[in-house]
Amino acid sequence: MVTSYSFNYGFQEVTKFNNNLGSYEYATLLNEALLNDGLPLAFTNADIDKFRSGEDPVLYPNTNWQKLVLGGTAAMMQHNLSFSGGTDKARYFASLGYLDQDGLYSSLNYKRYNARVNLDLQMTSTTKISIDLSGRLENRTAPTTGISGIFEHTLRNPPTIPAVYEGVGYAQVGSYVNTLRAIDAAAGYDRSENNSIITSIQIEQQIPWVKGLSVKGVMGYDKRMNYGKRWSDNVYVYTKNPTTGNFDRSAYSNPSLSENYYQQYQTELQAHINYTNRFGKHGVSALVLFLQQEAPQNQFAASRQGYEFSFFDILSQGPATSTAGAVTETISGTKDRVCSQKRSSTYQL
Repeated sequence: MVTSYSFNYGFQEVTKFNNNLGSYEYATLLNEALLNDGLPLAFTNADIDKFRSGEDPVLYPNTNWQKLVLGGTAAMMQHNLSFSGGTDKARYFASLGYLDQDGLYSSLNYKRYNARVNLDLQMTSTTKISIDLSGRLENRTAPTTGISGIFEHTLRNPPTIPAVYEGVGYAQVGSYVNTLRAIDAAAGYDRSENNSIITSIQIEQQIPWVKGLSVKGVMGYDKRMNYGKRWSDNVYVYTKNPTTGNFDRSAYSNPSLSENYYQQYQTELQAHINYTNRFGKHGVSALVLFLQQEAPQNQFAASRQGYEFSFFDILSQGPATSTAGAVTETISGTKDRVCSQKRSSTYQL
């Protein structure tokens, strides 16, 4: 038996950020553009001087959104273990794997567990059996704001608006999205589990009394499952009142929850009759194949809004008046033609 093991550990980080303008250059050039278009200026000369001096980082900041959101490091760890060996009559291979990969912000993570077994058996001089089994478990955790949206707003947010008021909380950034708040785990999560099992058994029999003739049977069974849970929670944002100097807090946003489940089974049966032979300078090859497939699937989804408290991220704890769910089931099969049947229903929990 041959055993092998490998381990990898490393870090990921952004190697180069865009060379964006600072708040002083941004405010100056924005005013020039507005002036050329005959529009009101966005900043006064006094504002621009404060951006340049940095004397008031609260109202006149120089925010580097890229480094705040994407400036961290992400660890990645991977283990792989495999076994192989056998004889002329039986050969085997088995492997186990584990991957743990963080994102550039703490609310992003991916884990994967995978296993595989391959077994080849030469039962007789004319009979061969092959068994292949594999499975994979995946767990993903991400913020409720999608990655594309986080990247887009991180690159678009101007440096003249603050991200955080120290000792207070996240800043309200007007019509822009505060991506530092969006990636905070306190704002909720979007988790998914993806599991799959793939199996195949193959039997091949040579027909001894007919040269070149063999039959083969294949049976496969696959199952795929997906579960998703999305929890959006309240995180306050603040606006500094230039008149009073106080910080005004945003209104409370009630948490919401949605869950979904999807699964699919697929069975496949194959029967082969193969004939291959040569007669002098001529060759003959023929195949007769029977194939049957079935792929039933079903899914479930439900959601609730208006939770009173943030520590009950359970579907049954939400207000029943804001609940809806749907179930869909599809069954399809293939023989000499495709047949399908679909049923769906929507109901209140």
